[in-house]
Amino acid sequence: DVRVLRGNVLWKIPGCAHEDAPALSALAAILGKGDSALLWRELHEERGLVHELDVSAWMPPGDGGLFWISYAGELGDRRKIEDALLAAAARVAREGVDSALLRKVSRQAVSALVGSLGTASAAAARLGSECIGRGDPAATKIFLEKIRALTPEKIRAAAEKYFRSETLTTAALEKSSPRGKPASRAASPRFGAFPPFEEIRLSSGVRALLQPVPGFPKVCLRASLLGGGSFETEKTRGASALLSTLMTLDAGTRTAAEIAEEIESLGGSFDEVSGNNSFSLIAETLAGDEAAAAGILADAVCAPRFSEENFRRERAAQLAALRGEADEIESFARLALRREFFGAHPLAVPGVGTEEALSALRLSDVEALRARLVVPENVVVAASGEFDRDALAALLEEKFSPARFRGNGAEDLGLRFAAASPGAARELEIAAPAPAEQTIVQLAFPDVGFRDERYWVGALTEELLGGMSSRLFLEVREKRGLAYFVGAERIAAPETGMFFLCAGTARERAAATLEEMRKEMRRLRGGRISAEELLGAKTRLCVALRSGRQRAASRCGNAALNALCGLPADRDAEAESRIGALTADDVARFASETLAEEFSLALTVFPPE
Repeated sequence: DVRVLRGNVLWKIPGCAHEDAPALSALAAILGKGDSALLWRELHEERGLVHELDVSAWMPPGDGGLFWISYAGELGDRRKIEDALLAAAARVAREGVDSALLRKVSRQAVSALVGSLGTASAAAARLGSECIGRGDPAATKIFLEKIRALTPEKIRAAAEKYFRSETLTTAALEKSSPRGKPASRAASPRFGAFPPFEEIRLSSGVRALLQPVPGFPKVCLRASLLGGGSFETEKTRGASALLSTLMTLDAGTRTAAEIAEEIESLGGSFDEVSGNNSFSLIAETLAGDEAAAAGILADAVCAPRFSEENFRRERAAQLAALRGEADEIESFARLALRREFFGAHPLAVPGVGTEEALSALRLSDVEALRARLVVPENVVVAASGEFDRDALAALLEEKFSPARFRGNGAEDLGLRFAAASPGAARELEIAAPAPAEQTIVQLAFPDVGFRDERYWVGALTEELLGGMSSRLFLEVREKRGLAYFVGAERIAAPETGMFFLCAGTARERAAATLEEMRKEMRRLRGGRISAEELLGAKTRLCVALRSGRQRAASRCGNAALNALCGLPADRDAEAESRIGALTADDVARFASETLAEEFSLALTVFPPE
């Protein structure tokens, strides 16, 4: 039993060496790549049938692959969704597509190739996979040339050839399905080479963070704002996440479909992300197209047009995502841990909110939240990539002009983030609502916020307890076979947080797994950390930071959030030196004073009887 319908529609197709592979790859992009794709526009935007949709042409080396459409929707809608997908496939096979869609797909393919070479590891992975899988390191370049040579008739012919009932399989998880019965139907810069972000204040009061990076032909523009639970009430939980989604739809003089068409025709993307403390709108394009990206981003921030139809559709999608969390015992356990650990603090609820609050949320609530949060003092626009500094600064000044902001001015946003009061040590057990194969064991402690100087000590402690080379993993999983997985995670806000260990195990091994977690924490508090163990954790942590900094979107996100919270934009650039100076005594002190046993919460979530 599940609360969100999840399904797949698949056809058999040939492998990547087949002559039809370029047409099938382009066909997948036309149907499902981005918000302007045919299936997304029809099934989500126009008919509201699906909340999620993904289309891919999986063509490994060899003889066979799959043309794969996956979706999420409301329970009971499987037949309507499948009928709509099959009807759309038949229509393309019968009528084909226009040349404009092919030009967009070609541009997207170039942009995706550039993006896939954005880090050293990604470039190495692509080179290796092409040599092994296709026998030629230039295989992708050749493939792109074949896509550029495609015609609408070739796309139609591929759809007619492969969208056949005899090669079709459909599958779904839905509450009414009989269990067990199958259902079928007829060159990136190195770390350290990045210049610091330059902060300029636009005349509107918006802060702009600029980081020109020559040599890699993409540009990321990210507008970030403080938001989340600290700015919501019990009755409006999830409003910030819904606000960020609605801001990416109709804006300025364009509809959501027109915005998606414009940005995706350039090979770019426009999306949003929301969390516990902030939300962001992110536009990425190839270098030279940043003016279009800046115009779309500024319209979304300054002139979104909310409609009741969009509100209801996106609220339903957010509710479906939230309900889906309860179907997986691991995600359900994390939600339960937050609720029990933080109590009345806003961090007790994830950014997507609660089912009760979202169901009662009104469009006027979201509009009121926007009026409070979308003010110049609460907007930071970060840019990184290959662009002209002076030209982009002038462009942002024009697009985010004072005339585009209306409101009464910002409240004291920084004071909204409060520390959580740790409770006394306690141990709880609860049952999950859905059947599962494992029991989840969690051990949580109060943590510092990311404005605290000890934040990096916590990051090093997390690394010591996480990963397959950690002492905890080796003892719990490899030596004793107590758990399927085990590791450490953090939930952080500016002034507070939660540090927790998590393991998936069998119910009869839950108590032993919890005891091993406590034993490992006692070891760290005692400072019993070898020099080799400490060095390994430092190295892994610094490599992860370097990998993250290779991506423009990651650099922009970190810089913007730092600036919003009163920290230096390039604070993370100093992380390596700070981490390198940490000692076993620093970890022991942090584990003893912050991750104290007297404030711990042990929560075990087991499958229902």
